Amino acid sequence: MVARVPGAVEWQKDREHRKTLEQTPKQPYDELNPPAEPGLIWRHSAVLILLYPRGGEDYLVLMKRTENVAHHKGQISFPGGAHEPEDRDLVATALREANEELGIEPETVQVLGVMPNFYARVSNFIITPVVGRLKPEANAERLVFQANANEVAEVIEVPLRVLRDPSIHHTEQRTHNNVTYRLHFYDYDGYEIWGATGRIIHEFLAAGEYA
Repeated sequence: MVARVPGAVEWQKDREHRKTLEQTPKQPYDELNPPAEPGLIWRHSAVLILLYPRGGEDYLVLMKRTENVAHHKGQISFPGGAHEPEDRDLVATALREANEELGIEPETVQVLGVMPNFYARVSNFIITPVVGRLKPEANAERLVFQANANEVAEVIEVPLRVLRDPSIHHTEQRTHNNVTYRLHFYDYDGYEIWGATGRIIHEFLAAGEYA
């Protein structure tokens, strides 16, 4: 006769439950509808998705950040940055940052709309994508971006047509600090575009409202 050890059944059930949880795939973090996390402090920011013509088709401008910037060093992003007290709103933030980083004059941009916020948990930024189009009178064919050397390592001009090509896009799941993310990657001309920028591009194309 085998004596039953008090609590053994409960311990075994708990062990099996924990094993089941470990084997259950984690749902990726939703950057558009994040779960509530008390104590987590977010900071507002905005980026500019600028549409402009080159050779008869629409382009978007991206930039590779230098190692001097505070966040996302060496990564590819839209022009943009943190909201400052002097900014009237987040549209003003996007236009100011685009001017500071790439020399885009705010008065040459026709603002088309604002996309839903993107929650970048890694840096605790709420990113508001502002969509704009270069005004016709700005003479897009002669547009030359003036990169701020302290913040911008490279200016990357991408045809919208290329971003729509499914062969350059793939997704991966990665875990950072016990949080799983579903990441969107776009491979263009030797550049790997991913992270917040990859997700914003994906949502921009999926919406089809401006693209």
